[in-house]
Formats: sequence, C-alpha cells, structure tokens
Amino acid sequence: MFKDLKDISSESTLTYDICIVGTGPAGISVAKQLLDTDHRIVMLESGGMLPEPKYQQLNKGENSGPSFLSLDASRIRCFGGASKLWAGYCSPFKSDEFDKKSFIPLSGWLISLDDLKNYYKQAAKMLGISYKKFYSKDYFQDTFNGISFKEFNRDDSFLSGSVFQVSNVKNRDFGEKYKKDFESSLNTDIIFHSTVLKLNLNSSGKDIQSASVADLNGNKA
Repeated sequence: MFKDLKDISSESTLTYDICIVGTGPAGISVAKQLLDTDHRIVMLESGGMLPEPKYQQLNKGENSGPSFLSLDASRIRCFGGASKLWAGYCSPFKSDEFDKKSFIPLSGWLISLDDLKNYYKQAAKMLGISYKKFYSKDYFQDTFNGISFKEFNRDDSFLSGSVFQVSNVKNRDFGEKYKKDFESSLNTDIIFHSTVLKLNLNSSGKDIQSASVADLNGNKA
C-alpha cells in the first residue's frame, strides 16, 4: 500500500516486523520475496512515486575518488530508484574474480560464485533475461564476437569472452513493473518522502530498534 509521510500523524511511531530503506532494485527485490507473507513490511522511500527536483537536491555531494561521478545525476530518489536510470546491461561475475590474488592488495571474497547462483537465477527472471545464455557456448558462438573470434570457443584457448544481455525498459524499470503488486499489497507499506535521518539502537547498543524519518516540510515519524 502506498502512503505519504505528510498523511501520518506527526511524531508517530509505526511498528513493523521488517524495515527496508530505499525502493531501488535491491529494496524491491527483497520486498518482493516478502509480499503476501505474514510479516508486516515497511519500505521507506526518500522521494515520491516520480522524481521531484527538491528531493533530488539531497543527492548532491562531493566525490573524492579517483574517477569523477556526479552523485546527483547518477542516483534518483523515487519508487524504483536506480532501475529508472540503469541501461540494463547484465553479466555475471566469473569464478576467479572471487579469488585472492597476490598482486592485488585486499583481494579475495568470503563467498564464491556458487553462493550467488540461485540469486542470479532469481535476478534473471525478474529482469526478463536468460540465466542459461550466460553459460551457453552455442549462444555465444552465434553472436558477432563469437563469429569473429572462433578462438573463444576452443577448450585450450587462453582467450575468454563474456556474454552480456540487456534487460529491456519494460523489465528493468522495477518501479513500473511491480507498481501494482506493491500498491495492492496488504502486508507491505511504502511510505514516500520519508528520508531516514538516524538508525536508533536498543538499550544494549548492539541492535537497531528503529529509524527516525522526516520529509522536507518538517513532518517526522
């Protein structure tokens, strides 16, 4: 169900089983697994159903990294989040990308490609692409690169190729694709214009107990 912070009594305390901050691809993917369950879910969205200039201003900031990234142009605050900006190019990691490499400081992951396979399959289904095509030599050899570089298909080749698939606009814009599912949901509330200001710990100081939210008009909960 869609709600707005301005329509909730000032300084109210709303109680849910699970709180998801943000309605971008990650937030919607998690919440979709919980639709129509016995859990009461809330999703907190800083923006509205569609982008609004004054809430986009909250994205402004400085990037101190080695490459420039416009923080306000590369992120969007509305239902669907980055799925409305993303070009839809998809390709899974390769197994060796999880390995520790002596020539790369701090390399190595605590998970492997096998740990992600089930999630990749679920993601492919949501994005309307084929998980099997990423690993099909027959599919690759029929592409332009496969035809141009036959070496990619040899078992003893030192060359390797990556298959990319593009999720079309209809499938990759999660805000539009799953709008009706969340609008009619009885166990999940999406509260618009609820920017998270603070995560509050319980008395032990170890676990998050609540989130303080506000909009740009001074409404809080």
